[in-house]
Amino acid sequence: MKQSHQLILAALIRGQSFGLEIAERVKSSSNGRHELGQATLYPALRELEAGGLLHSWEEQAPGIRGGRPRRYYSLTALGSAAAMEEREAALGLWGLLLPGGAR
Repeated sequence: MKQSHQLILAALIRGQSFGLEIAERVKSSSNGRHELGQATLYPALRELEAGGLLHSWEEQAPGIRGGRPRRYYSLTALGSAAAMEEREAALGLWGLLLPGGAR
């Protein structure tokens, strides 16, 4: 799975969100090590949705009137399972790399 896809799935484990907020979650949770620009973020979101891992819908942003609706994304059951598999794989890898992790 592409790194951008892994990062997006991990960001959405915390709950539904819209594109720019997903990018902020990725940046924040990685302490700035990973940033997803629009040219990476939105094609990745479309690919994940086409693969059945995400569901999206348009909704007016709370507190903002007269603007364009935002597209929100959430994990599907398949997406949640994939996100947890990626998380477990990453934790397993780090367990092997950290001192005392592999016995």
